[in-house]
Amino acid sequence: MRTDARSLRSIAAVAILGAVLAGGPGARAVVAQGLDDALVACGLASSTETGAACGRTLTGMVALGRGLSASATSGSHVIGSASTLGKRFASAPRWALTGEVGLGRLHTPSAGVDGGGHRARMLGLSSTLVVGLTEGFSPQPTVGGLFAIDLLGTLGRTWVDDPAVDTDPVHWGYGVRLGVLRESFTLPGVSISAMRVHQGGVSSTFQRGGAQPLTPSLGRADIESSVTTSVRATVGKEFLALGLLGGLGWDRTELEGDAGSGVFAFEALPDGVRDDRVSFFGSVSRTWLIAQMALEVAYVRGLDLPAGVDAAGFDPSGGAWLVSLGTRLTF
Repeated sequence: MRTDARSLRSIAAVAILGAVLAGGPGARAVVAQGLDDALVACGLASSTETGAACGRTLTGMVALGRGLSASATSGSHVIGSASTLGKRFASAPRWALTGEVGLGRLHTPSAGVDGGGHRARMLGLSSTLVVGLTEGFSPQPTVGGLFAIDLLGTLGRTWVDDPAVDTDPVHWGYGVRLGVLRESFTLPGVSISAMRVHQGGVSSTFQRGGAQPLTPSLGRADIESSVTTSVRATVGKEFLALGLLGGLGWDRTELEGDAGSGVFAFEALPDGVRDDRVSFFGSVSRTWLIAQMALEVAYVRGLDLPAGVDAAGFDPSGGAWLVSLGTRLTF
């Protein structure tokens, strides 16, 4: 009977994982277009003044959404932890609470008349709750945690030191972590996690570029909503209370909003625009009984700028580094 209940919990958790990857409750039926398709839709292919302005403004909008989303989802989903929690007793799950502060740079087009790019400081605060749902299976006496399940929930906010950005957005998310191996004396902890992170709207003003002196010089991007599907593969091991962790991340952010420049209004985003990115991360941590402190560094690959975009000196193809310091209590 206990085995049947455990199997049902595992099946339910895998269903939750599939739901997160599929978009979760309220997922849009229409798939957002990629940046290349959005640029074509806004007339970039025609090489007109309006098309060039749209190309720069829309690229700036995606760079803005990418940077803020990266701040909300950077690094591992549970800082300093690669193993699922499991259960303390048959009827009592383990749970953990993390607090995290992160620093990074947001790269957007400049608001000044000289064009080019601008890097603003970002400060992110977040907290994540982790609850062990299942213990998983042990195919061998020294191997455990196979298909163990943790439920994840996160809440946080990002502050941007840039007068051109009018809001410091709040984010919240939910997800699940699937165990591959639970850390033991001889084996590292290995897990795969997926989260769905929602972030509030934000607007930014920046120069759109363009050769005509009489045309308006400022572009504006209004992001009404940002939803990110975030996947992480993580491996970690402790050595005499000092933990080392590394992993690979993939994120897809779907942005809904509007972009414009002065008298120009671009109808390029009827279905939103999506941005895919890959990240790498690593951390070092120290554990004291139920408490842990971790320092994590993440690298997010830059935006692939399609050929022909008139970015007026703005180049978002460079990657970004983010640094986080976090604490975790496990019960």
